[in-house]
Amino acid sequence: MGLVKTRAVAQATREVFYPCSPIVGGTAAWVEKGYHAGVQIDASGEYAVIEGYVPWDFTTLVDFKMVFIANVTNVDMDFKQEICIAAKGEVYNQHSGSQSPAMPTTINTIHELSFVGLTGVINAGDYFGLRVSWRTNSNIVLLGVRLRYT
Repeated sequence: MGLVKTRAVAQATREVFYPCSPIVGGTAAWVEKGYHAGVQIDASGEYAVIEGYVPWDFTTLVDFKMVFIANVTNVDMDFKQEICIAAKGEVYNQHSGSQSPAMPTTINTIHELSFVGLTGVINAGDYFGLRVSWRTNSNIVLLGVRLRYT
């Protein structure tokens, strides 16, 4: 009887994109920029919501980013990001958090900004609700979020 050779097989990285839901706050409105559709957030009280489900084959979070088009060039555009995460049978906000990151932007350019600081407890089968809100100088068209995982 001979030895059986085995080797670890790396799990492929996968991605899912979740567009904005039709729920908007304040005077935020659905807009079209080029042929990209999203929610314009450019005034106090405005926000957009994104709902998603973590796929059954999820094991490790690689990246979780909001995707948007900047309407202005800004050295330090800031946002408020909030999240609720729960699995079937749990209360809707079993896990929740918020953060207020900032980043430089260039007008009419697609940008990505991480939500990873908010997602330490995300697992396969979880539902998540995200809210991106105006802060101080936000001026964007929010397209959605991109989940990358193995």
